[in-house]
Amino acid sequence: MVLTDSFPNNNITFEWCNSVKQIHVSEWETIFGKRDIKSHNLFLAMEEANFTDVDYYYLKIYNRGKIASITPCLDYKLDIIDLLANKKLRDLLNKMRKVSPNFLKLKTFVVGSYAATCEGFVEILSDKEEDYREIQKIINRELKKKGKETKSKFIFIKDVREVEIEKVKNILNEDFHFFVSFPTTLIPVGGKCTPYPAGLRSKYKQRCRHAKKLFELDFHWEVINDFSQHTKLLEELYLNVLHKAKNRFEVLNASFFANINNRFPEQSFSMIAKNKNGQVRVMTVVLEEEDRLLPLYLGIEYMNDDARILYLNTIYKTIEIAEAKGKEFVELGQTSYDPKVRSGAFLDNVYYGFSSSGLFRRLLIKHVFKYLFAPPVISTHAYTKEARNEAIEKFRSNGFRI
Repeated sequence: MVLTDSFPNNNITFEWCNSVKQIHVSEWETIFGKRDIKSHNLFLAMEEANFTDVDYYYLKIYNRGKIASITPCLDYKLDIIDLLANKKLRDLLNKMRKVSPNFLKLKTFVVGSYAATCEGFVEILSDKEEDYREIQKIINRELKKKGKETKSKFIFIKDVREVEIEKVKNILNEDFHFFVSFPTTLIPVGGKCTPYPAGLRSKYKQRCRHAKKLFELDFHWEVINDFSQHTKLLEELYLNVLHKAKNRFEVLNASFFANINNRFPEQSFSMIAKNKNGQVRVMTVVLEEEDRLLPLYLGIEYMNDDARILYLNTIYKTIEIAEAKGKEFVELGQTSYDPKVRSGAFLDNVYYGFSSSGLFRRLLIKHVFKYLFAPPVISTHAYTKEARNEAIEKFRSNGFRI
């Protein structure tokens, strides 16, 4: 379904559609560029996975017949507690659910990607201030209108990076309030950090080498480019991790993992850790971009041995592959901050934005959410002074605000 309309400026028109298939790849890339993590193909992979109770909407805006903005959206039932970093608050709110089981479980209209990407999708392409402001008005009006049409209780702006937050705040009006939530994590590759763990302080080097030795006693790695035959097992192991997780951003399935492999055959691979009996204990899906590796999803078969050793060595193996491929970074994503930071990760803030038409929910957003979405407390960095300074300069020159 495509709905078309125009704004008082007759040069600007817009339409809603329900599938990324109704958007030409060239239009998508004009707005979002060619990175795989923000690609047209990734949204196709999500749509074709047929996630339960997820509906998609795309707002396209044209200026003089040329694409000027695309806003990918979806709606589903969001559990706000799953987004909270503060354990005490999560425990308190879970106690409240004994009285009200659906408290803060609300249908939500989401701007962004269903699968967590740590990437924002609020963009305007315009050289003229007057046109920019007209497009801005359309976005704000249409998001609120569509939120009401879908009977959503919140509008949720997902995953805005630190470098983009001021731009997004400028596009969206004062009804939207933004909060720092789960930072994403990046490990630099090259320079004084290579070969890993050369850039780490001595105690962290020792920690890494000890964990590697323990891994090598019982496990080995296999790296495969075509993991399409393993996606059902990957789903099972991924759900093991999801069920243990304190925070859950989405629930994925085997079809999605297969779609990633099929749609990114040259840019995706899987790392598999097996024990001496040949049993798969860890599987990951990794997306390869020009400058970085992005381990997207992790699955573990938990047993009586130390899952921590398996997890740490998953980080180490990803860095090793990134070095061999000449990458600049490994982007490890959100949560599990302690092992990532102690392995050498730096943090890049990610923001969530909220708006609502309901008075009580607006008051919650304005006065309570700032306490709910306090960022996690992170341990100190793991680097020598020289390696840390070099890494920070490298991040800055690549547009990150670490």
